Parts: sequence; structure tokens; C-alpha cells
Amino acid sequence: MLIERGMNVAAVGLAISFASWGALAGLPLSGILADQTGRPGWVLTIFCLLAALFAGAMPLTEFSFVFSALSGLFAAAPAGIIMGRAVQSMSSSNRIQGNAIL
Repeated sequence: MLIERGMNVAAVGLAISFASWGALAGLPLSGILADQTGRPGWVLTIFCLLAALFAGAMPLTEFSFVFSALSGLFAAAPAGIIMGRAVQSMSSSNRIQGNAIL
């Protein structure tokens, strides 16, 4: 969609790579927010909705680089919460095997 809007292939690749850079900050940010608020389910839901919003709006705006970074920030964030909740649900004697399966 970005190419159809007139961006060249290199610029589109750069814009999409910003999602990876945003993801680097999103993973620890979600864990910190989930711990401080004590509501990991709400943080997970809000971050997923924001990721969808920014990903959907990216081709519709001139700020595709910013929206790509924000999309990556919020899309990668729930991974840590999901893994943390899975580990917490396991008994301490089964965590090693459970993490190996995950």
C-alpha cells in the first residue's frame, strides 16, 4: 500500500523496519506497565488495540515511519505479558518443561 502511494521500495523497507525498532522498546515497556498497574489483561488488550489502530492507519497518513514504529511498539509488547502469564500458571516443579514446550 505504501508503494502504491508513491514511496519507493527502499523507503518502504525502512519504514517497515522501524516496527522492529519500536518492538525493542515495547517488550520491556509492557512488562513494566503490567507490573505497576497490576492489570496485565488490560495492558495486553489496550496495546493490541493500539497496534491495530496504528497498523491500519499507516498507509492512510504521511507519517508512515512514525506509525510503523508505534505499530511495532504496541504489537510486540503483549508477547512478554503472554509468556509471563503462561509461566505463572505452571507449578514450580513443571516450569522447566513448560518453558521448553513454549
